[in-house]
Amino acid sequence: MIPHCPHHRPRHRLLLCAALALGLSASLLAEPQKAREGGLELSARYSHSGSSELSGPAPAGKVSMDSFQLALRTGTPLSAGTRLLYGLDWTRHELAFADANSLPATLKTLTLPLGVSQRLDERWRLLAMASPQLAGADGSLSTAGFALPLTALAHYTASPTLTWSFGLRHNSRADISLLPLVGVSWTFAPDWNFELGWPESGLSYKVTPRLTLRANATVQGGAYLLDGDPRLDNARTGALARTWLDYRELRAGVAASYALTPAFSLRVDLGRVLDQRFDYTQRALTVKGGHPAYLTLSVLGRF
Repeated sequence: MIPHCPHHRPRHRLLLCAALALGLSASLLAEPQKAREGGLELSARYSHSGSSELSGPAPAGKVSMDSFQLALRTGTPLSAGTRLLYGLDWTRHELAFADANSLPATLKTLTLPLGVSQRLDERWRLLAMASPQLAGADGSLSTAGFALPLTALAHYTASPTLTWSFGLRHNSRADISLLPLVGVSWTFAPDWNFELGWPESGLSYKVTPRLTLRANATVQGGAYLLDGDPRLDNARTGALARTWLDYRELRAGVAASYALTPAFSLRVDLGRVLDQRFDYTQRALTVKGGHPAYLTLSVLGRF
């Protein structure tokens, strides 16, 4: 995902950038527990957003969306307290339209996160991460859609139940290229945890050793390079050709996670989209969606 703060919508920009600054560090770059121990983490995710009435430049129409994501995370020790972290992410959003509109039919990314984690002592851990990414729409991915977000973080374990994260993120594709980051994970009572992070924040309760319930807010989306103008059958001479589209869904809902085995867990999310928008940030053009319901199914394996 490429954070991007639209410059032509000051209020929306302020809210989105505030969320980024408060939450990105807590979960986007958090090391998986098993990866820190030398294992492998694999995840598969499917999400459906229901039919949404679009408003903006005509023709607007309606859109629903099916999203797919596969991710791999692991790590290799380099020395005492130092680990090399790496992985692979693939994401694809498929848009289904009821009428003609100003949006592409597919959005997709391929990301190769690579980082180094250094534990200084029992309380402090440093993390540096580069996430080279190809992002595109409709046609195949190309180097024209290349981005290289860079992140530096410091994690401070204040107690066994409280961890803070601080840092900076740089992304030349973003409207604000440099962002401060703050995150927190707090187990404030037995079986209760509060986490402020990106792309998910919320409150969770462990009902049994296998079942965990959550009330959460999540974000889905990213920035994608268009080759052609979708209003003109992807003609490369259109006003929307060779520009970036920023897609965002801000969601709120509930989730249930169940450990099928010690290695595999299943999660189901249900809720509603609070804000859906598609910003052509370089063309000062925005297509807004409604507030459809969403369903997400996820499988996580740790080995």
